[in-house]
Amino acid sequence: MQAVVDALKAWQLHPVADHFTVAIVVIAVLADLLASLFASRIWVRYMATSLMVVGALAAWSSNVTGGWEASRVWDNS
Repeated sequence: MQAVVDALKAWQLHPVADHFTVAIVVIAVLADLLASLFASRIWVRYMATSLMVVGALAAWSSNVTGGWEASRVWDNS
């Protein structure tokens, strides 16, 4: 397991995780606004909710990768 974490740390995924989080949350909010306009399309509401959950998971991954990057930066200074 530690080998997998070390490999992920080497890829420096924090910028990717950050931008993915922002994009997913923006799309989720827009989908929720769209669902408010078209109340008969319940699947849009479900999609917005699913995207919010994915956005929360992406925010967690952004936090984890940010911790990895912070320790790497502090170790090099």
